[in-house]
Amino acid sequence: MRRRAAAYLVVALAACGGGDSLGFTSSTVLEDSSAELGEVYYYWVRAGDGTTWSGWNGPDAGSAGVGQCADGADNDADGLVRLSR
Repeated sequence: MRRRAAAYLVVALAACGGGDSLGFTSSTVLEDSSAELGEVYYYWVRAGDGTTWSGWNGPDAGSAGVGQCADGADNDADGLVRLSR
Protein backbone atom coordinates (compact mmCIF):
# COMPACT_ATOMS: atom_id res chain seq x y z
CA MET A 1 0.00 0.00 0.00
CA ARG A 2 1.36 3.42 -0.97
CA ARG A 3 1.09 6.21 1.54
CA ARG A 4 0.48 9.79 0.48
CA ALA A 5 3.29 12.21 1.23
CA ALA A 6 2.53 14.53 4.12
CA ALA A 7 5.55 16.78 3.56
CA TYR A 8 8.21 17.62 1.02
CA LEU A 9 11.80 18.70 1.69
CA VAL A 10 13.06 21.03 -1.05
CA VAL A 11 16.70 21.96 -1.72
CA ALA A 12 17.84 24.44 -4.40
CA LEU A 13 21.26 24.87 -6.00
CA ALA A 14 22.07 27.88 -8.19
CA ALA A 15 23.72 27.08 -11.53
CA CYS A 16 26.35 29.75 -10.80
CA GLY A 17 27.14 28.22 -7.39
CA GLY A 18 25.65 28.22 -3.94
CA GLY A 19 22.86 26.13 -2.52
CA ASP A 20 20.17 26.42 0.06
CA SER A 21 17.60 24.24 1.76
CA LEU A 22 14.23 25.85 1.16
CA GLY A 23 12.75 23.76 3.95
CA PHE A 24 9.61 21.70 4.32
CA THR A 25 6.23 22.22 2.68
CA SER A 26 2.98 20.26 2.57
CA SER A 27 2.10 21.73 -0.85
CA THR A 28 3.07 20.26 -4.22
CA VAL A 29 3.62 23.83 -5.50
CA LEU A 30 6.58 25.91 -4.36
CA GLU A 31 7.30 29.56 -5.01
CA ASP A 32 10.98 30.30 -4.36
CA SER A 33 10.86 33.88 -3.08
CA SER A 34 14.65 33.87 -2.60
CA ALA A 35 15.36 33.33 -6.33
CA GLU A 36 17.35 36.11 -7.97
CA LEU A 37 16.34 37.46 -11.37
CA GLY A 38 18.42 35.97 -14.18
CA GLU A 39 19.71 33.05 -12.10
CA VAL A 40 19.00 29.42 -13.02
CA TYR A 41 18.28 27.05 -10.11
CA TYR A 42 18.11 23.27 -9.81
CA TYR A 43 15.69 21.80 -7.29
CA TRP A 44 15.71 18.43 -5.53
CA VAL A 45 12.74 17.08 -3.57
CA ARG A 46 12.17 14.30 -1.05
CA ALA A 47 8.66 13.22 -0.07
CA GLY A 48 7.78 11.88 3.36
CA ASP A 49 4.92 10.79 5.55
CA GLY A 50 6.41 11.70 8.92
CA THR A 51 8.46 8.54 9.44
CA THR A 52 9.71 7.46 6.02
CA TRP A 53 11.38 9.61 3.34
CA SER A 54 11.81 8.90 -0.37
CA GLY A 55 15.08 9.19 -2.21
CA TRP A 56 15.97 12.52 -3.81
CA ASN A 57 13.92 13.36 -6.91
CA GLY A 58 15.56 15.77 -9.32
CA PRO A 59 17.15 17.88 -10.38
CA ASP A 60 14.38 19.94 -11.90
CA ALA A 61 15.44 23.29 -13.38
CA GLY A 62 13.71 26.58 -12.74
CA SER A 63 14.63 30.21 -13.13
CA ALA A 64 13.60 33.74 -12.24
CA GLY A 65 14.11 35.12 -15.72
CA VAL A 66 16.76 34.34 -18.30
CA GLY A 67 19.71 32.49 -16.78
CA GLN A 68 23.25 33.61 -17.50
CA CYS A 69 26.18 33.50 -15.08
CA ALA A 70 28.57 36.45 -14.96
CA ASP A 71 31.54 34.20 -15.71
CA GLY A 72 32.05 34.93 -19.42
CA ALA A 73 30.69 31.50 -20.46
CA ASP A 74 27.59 30.85 -22.57
CA ASN A 75 25.73 29.05 -19.75
CA ASP A 76 22.35 28.87 -21.46
CA ALA A 77 23.62 28.13 -25.01
CA ASP A 78 22.05 31.23 -26.57
CA GLY A 79 25.31 32.47 -28.14
CA LEU A 80 25.63 35.34 -25.64
CA VAL A 81 27.75 35.79 -22.52
CA ARG A 82 27.48 38.06 -19.50
CA LEU A 83 30.74 39.49 -18.15
CA SER A 84 29.40 41.30 -15.07
CA ARG A 85 26.26 41.50 -12.92
